Amino acid sequence: MAEPEEVARFRLTKAGAQSRIRSVAQDSANLVWSNHARSRMTERGIDDSDVLRVMRGGFVDEDPVQTERGEWQCKITKPIRGGRDAGVVTIILHGGRLFLKTVEWEDRK
Repeated sequence: MAEPEEVARFRLTKAGAQSRIRSVAQDSANLVWSNHARSRMTERGIDDSDVLRVMRGGFVDEDPVQTERGEWQCKITKPIRGGRDAGVVTIILHGGRLFLKTVEWEDRK
């Protein structure tokens, strides 16, 4: 009997997540907005069009992490207004849609 093959674990890279998010976000019907994200947008003065700009042209700077459900979470950021970057914590869902968990300003140091 042949020895079982080792299973290689899939690891989503920054570049892979960035490409997937940008592509999927081209159709806003693929975005699932959490109540928390909506609340933070209002609180921080970030509107829907700002978030769409981030999702469609932003950058993932850190490796995505896997959630308890095996989905991938990362933050995508982009300069949008007055030299400030906005960040959207995003979960890439199993069905291919994007869950927008929260929205925040990225204060520069």
